[in-house]
Amino acid sequence: MPEAVRGALLVGLLALPWLWPFTSGPVPATQPYLVSVALAALALVLWPTRAPGRALRLAAWAWLAAALVSSVIALLQYFDLETPFFPWMNIAEPGKAFGNLIGGIITAPFRALGALFGAGSDSKLDSIDFEPGSAVLAPPEREKLAAVARAMKERTTLKLLVPPTQAAEVDTPALKSLAVRSDLVVRMGLEVTPGEDPGPVDAANPRAQVAIEALFSERYAPEVLALVKQRALAAGPSGKPAGESSASTAPAGKPAAGPPLAFYESLLERMIKEQPVSDEALAQLATRRGEAIIAEMTSADGVDAKRVLLGKARPASAANAKAVTLQLELEVVK
Repeated sequence: MPEAVRGALLVGLLALPWLWPFTSGPVPATQPYLVSVALAALALVLWPTRAPGRALRLAAWAWLAAALVSSVIALLQYFDLETPFFPWMNIAEPGKAFGNLIGGIITAPFRALGALFGAGSDSKLDSIDFEPGSAVLAPPEREKLAAVARAMKERTTLKLLVPPTQAAEVDTPALKSLAVRSDLVVRMGLEVTPGEDPGPVDAANPRAQVAIEALFSERYAPEVLALVKQRALAAGPSGKPAGESSASTAPAGKPAAGPPLAFYESLLERMIKEQPVSDEALAQLATRRGEAIIAEMTSADGVDAKRVLLGKARPASAANAKAVTLQLELEVVK
């Protein structure tokens, strides 16, 4: 390899660790550290061991080049001109500059925005959580979006992509339960805002019991309800045949007791379990979540609607019994 090419490569290998803008891994510094180690190993291969004076000169040139490039980056950051070069340059608040040298700020764009615009450097602004089966934004998630909106209003060249997101493994059971409970609430004569979760159904409530029986009869036929009810009455409150339980025998002159609470709970559980939920319903839920975020971001005094768009649908980045996580994407307007 010609000495000139060897020297240029060595200068680049020594300068690049000081300019590396990307991060990933358990902590923000993981990737920069690994890249620095890899580049150092390559630099050792090219190091001119037989010419120590030349080696020191090349190292000096490398660090001078890193300093000059960092100065240019800092000037662009200070005058708010670095956004077109994202992600090769980190984003800074106008009037502030740090180049690509500060490991704690060399992070994903949302973390940098959070630190610069009041949400804290550890805020996961790109992760918006929804309850399973719901497209309603909780107050903490609205606060995250408010921080992103403030940042985007300052950075007019940024746009936000909101991918419609769902997690079938947790959203499907939640949608099943919501559909049945919503139907029961209507049958009980209660008013619920469309899309609002009606809350749990109290199977011990007489009105709820009437509604449960009516809905079950409609879905499975009156004959099926009669058979299931007869078996529940025969079993009695203790679960034993009526003849073996004195509690199941009504006192003379009083009407026979109705089915036990477990009867209504079992009807409710069966209807929820067998409630159909289509792929279309899951897709609609995913879209509603995306639209809820867009509406929050573009509401009064918010971000221009042209800069907050629905992205391509994708699975949730994380999901459990408490939350389904939608991952936001930040891009530069071209």
